[in-house]
Amino acid sequence: MKLQASINPKGERRDGLADIQVQSESGAQYQLDLPFRDLYRRCGPPNPIALDLLITAGSCYVIDKTIPRSSADDGWTRDIDATLTVSDAQKWEPLSGDLAEMLTFLTGDNWNLHFCQTPVPLFQPPKASTDLKGMVRTNVVSLFSGGTDSLAGAIDLLASGQEGHILLIGHYDSPGPRRAQAVLANRLSSRYPGKCDILHTRVAHRPSRGVEDSLRSRSLVFVALGLFAAQAAGEQTPLYMFENGLIALNVPLTPSRVINHLKA
Repeated sequence: MKLQASINPKGERRDGLADIQVQSESGAQYQLDLPFRDLYRRCGPPNPIALDLLITAGSCYVIDKTIPRSSADDGWTRDIDATLTVSDAQKWEPLSGDLAEMLTFLTGDNWNLHFCQTPVPLFQPPKASTDLKGMVRTNVVSLFSGGTDSLAGAIDLLASGQEGHILLIGHYDSPGPRRAQAVLANRLSSRYPGKCDILHTRVAHRPSRGVEDSLRSRSLVFVALGLFAAQAAGEQTPLYMFENGLIALNVPLTPSRVINHLKA
């Protein structure tokens, strides 16, 4: 299936981010839902390459969620040919093969990527006054899903007392994960006063109803958000991603997936 991520030049957003639309060859269209006000307030004017990566990851996440795996011949492996808009296509196009290979491994689909030059800036500072006093001042950035793995990793960092201030990065698509992240982050802040805080970011799509919930590409969005914040904090700022190892192995999620794989 061919898909195109493009900018709607007539779209108006008060947070300064371009109106990014993902459209399939069937005519289905979704808007990348990435509220940018808090990211701008905390991280300042975005680095163009870091923003390109975040938009690319978000667009791929939208594509992942809006193409049902049931449409594939084996019930899982989709053929995805996507064109994505970035601020510097000449830099990104040579990387298209590597990125497609990464997505193919991550999601279990067959990806083919192309990059095109954005006709307008991906971000323009909002006209309304925005307080930037909360800009990132941190020593370490750590992904924080609200699950056990990221919680244990954050506790290890905080308990060691060697990392200084830690910025936790929370991604959510629906309200549930955000609540869990907030509760746990508040407990950590109480236990380690002044040593950590959290930056929540929603990356989703409009219309909000998706047709696929396997969400294999979500970790790419998480990493892109972490890199965005780490770059804003300083080029030497480390990014931690705590996982139990299953995501690296990319094992089948269900017994039926093993059966489908063997049949294929």
